[in-house]
Amino acid sequence: MRLQEKTIYFTETAKSPLVLGSITFNKVKDSADINIPGCFEVENKFATWSLCETEEGKGDEWVCKIKEALGMKCDLTEGVATVKKIKITQPVMIVPLPSPDCATDWNYDLHGTDWVCNCNEGLE
Repeated sequence: MRLQEKTIYFTETAKSPLVLGSITFNKVKDSADINIPGCFEVENKFATWSLCETEEGKGDEWVCKIKEALGMKCDLTEGVATVKKIKITQPVMIVPLPSPDCATDWNYDLHGTDWVCNCNEGLE
């Protein structure tokens, strides 16, 4: 990603001259606003895009640069979502249930291999 004024450009590599896409923005939300560590949102009057960085702290650096491009002050000590780790001592089990239009003859005998369902998005 590259930032120039109020536009983020996407390239295959950091040095590539070929632009794959771009987003022109007028608003930014940091990780605390959207409650997703390492991620931020940029938006304009047409759409909102969520962008995430894999490297810790990089998303907040992008937010700072974007805020500066928008003429806003940036303080990295504010607006940073924190990661809260919780140790699960009991596993959560999700049990699929048949519905009138989906897998009505399904049971546990074949360990789910007979689950057949045509959903709105396609075959599940």
